[in-house]
Order: sequence, then C-alpha cells, then structure tokens
Amino acid sequence: MGIVRTIAGAVLLSATVIGFASPAWADDLSGFYNVTRMGNVTAPGNTAMMWHIDLCGTGCAQIRDEYGATWDAHLTNGQWLATRHTPDAVNCRNGTFAPGTSQLVLDTGTNTAGSPTMKGTIISTSDGPACGSPTPITAGTVFLYMDKA
Repeated sequence: MGIVRTIAGAVLLSATVIGFASPAWADDLSGFYNVTRMGNVTAPGNTAMMWHIDLCGTGCAQIRDEYGATWDAHLTNGQWLATRHTPDAVNCRNGTFAPGTSQLVLDTGTNTAGSPTMKGTIISTSDGPACGSPTPITAGTVFLYMDKA
C-alpha cells in the first residue's frame, strides 16, 4: 500500500510541475520577436524580419507576421500550431501563386539569457492542381527561428 501511495504522489507531483511550468513561460511569450526565415522563401538566403505575439487566453496566441497577417495558434502537446488559408499559399516560382493552406508549427525554448525562443516550420499545400501539376502540391518547408527582441 505504501508503494502505491508513493507512486501516486510522484505522479501527482509530476503533473503539478508540468502544469505550472508551461503557464509561467507563456506569460513571457507576448512581445516582438526577431525572426529568421530559411528554406523555401522568395529571396535567396536567410530573410530577417520582426513578428509580434499577443496572448489570447490559456494556450492561445495570435502571431502577426511581417506582412500583418495573423496566425491564431494554440498550444498542443508543447507545440504552438496554427493553420491559415490564403490565395497565395504556394509560390509556383514562375511569378504566380496558388491558393492553399499553410501550417505553422513552433517549438518553444529559452536562449542562454533565459529569454523565450521558438523554432519551427511553415508548410503550405495547394487547394488543388497548381503550378502546372495535375495534383495538389506541397511547397518546400520554410524554417523559422524566433528570438524575443
């Protein structure tokens, strides 16, 4: 019986620590972030920009990118997830774009100074046939690194 109580106590303590660690970090999430975007971007090389995050409730954040577009992100299993449908989700690389859905996935962490950082990806898929392809296409992955400004 003592072992069962010890295990139950350890499980409860672990759940409490995990439950309180996340909201404390999320309180520091709001603000401006320096963002470096790499991968499938129009400009060659890395593209630096500034994004802004506002909390919209528990496990909810509005992420505004450099163009003013808003991603409504939700914390799921330790990752911030958001999707957005746009008329120019997929760059066909021939001067045209295709409508589709983009998915943003961000993992959180901290830098050596203890400030919030995030890294993640954006993957976009066309609604249907696009860019000369008879089937929907998925654009190359865009990699993001965000460091609180």
